[in-house]
Amino acid sequence: MDVVSVPAKSANDKVSNGNFDMNYTLWLADFADPISDFDVLSKTNPQNYGKYASEYYNKQLELAKQNGTDTNNYWENMRNMQKQLNDDMPVVPLYTMTESHLVNSNLKGVMWHSVGETDYTRAYFGK
Repeated sequence: MDVVSVPAKSANDKVSNGNFDMNYTLWLADFADPISDFDVLSKTNPQNYGKYASEYYNKQLELAKQNGTDTNNYWENMRNMQKQLNDDMPVVPLYTMTESHLVNSNLKGVMWHSVGETDYTRAYFGK
């Protein structure tokens, strides 16, 4: 395997077409539930660039979506999917992005999103 540096557009085209051995990328959840992450590796997700396919994994994902209000079964499906990913290793997590914020108590209007994003666009100093 050769490491090749290519312009971003070319790299995006190669990844979208599955023409790669390994790709380094960023992955963020859309909402604060593991199913947001697990859904990316489903057989039908267009962002499943590595074309990961596991019948068992996809069945557990389908069941989790059906069991959304059945907490015990939902989390059992989550654990089953994670175990399958641990066995198959279709992705290699290198780190989890975290941030620390020292915030003045007079800072108001900051939106602290549940998936870790922080929005300061409406922030202001008040009393």
